[in-house]
Amino acid sequence: MATTNKALYESDYCLWVEQQLALLKERRFDQIDTYRLARDLKALAIEEEHQLQRRFQALLSDLLIWQYHYDFRSYPQRCRIETQRDHIRDMLEDMPGLVHCQQALFDAAYQEAVYEAAIRNYVWLPDNFHVGLWTLNEVMDNQFWPEQWPNAAKLDDMDSLRKQPWFVQEILRAMDEWGVELPPVLSQLV
Repeated sequence: MATTNKALYESDYCLWVEQQLALLKERRFDQIDTYRLARDLKALAIEEEHQLQRRFQALLSDLLIWQYHYDFRSYPQRCRIETQRDHIRDMLEDMPGLVHCQQALFDAAYQEAVYEAAIRNYVWLPDNFHVGLWTLNEVMDNQFWPEQWPNAAKLDDMDSLRKQPWFVQEILRAMDEWGVELPPVLSQLV
């Protein structure tokens, strides 16, 4: 059966999944393709974690833009933030196994959200952005809407930006990775 399982797995994945499900329901455990099934279940769990982390990253990025790019606040942006919160809650409700790792995924998403917010909207963020500004509970609270921080500066503040080589390098790395052309305001720095 293992050869048949391998051939079916490689030729028709959906049929293979249906076959494995039928074997499980029929309790024919000796015929189950345990190696591939275990590997695919592990990959599915990892993908669910990545999806939750991407949701946290999108939410945090939008909240950073909301706080530091306050002159571009809009109803659609507010809707994106609310939608991300709803999607995260739905994921945690549908997949309760993710609850135990949500804090770690939230923390991991934070740094990428900082870079995404900076690149997407040319927002210059203060020096202490290696540390999270908000807690997971704050970010998930529907009443939480960060106010503009008085020390925030736009990316066109070249003197401040030149003092932050790590920031410029990260923007350049991300832009190269995403195949994005360097904006004129950044070309003055390199």
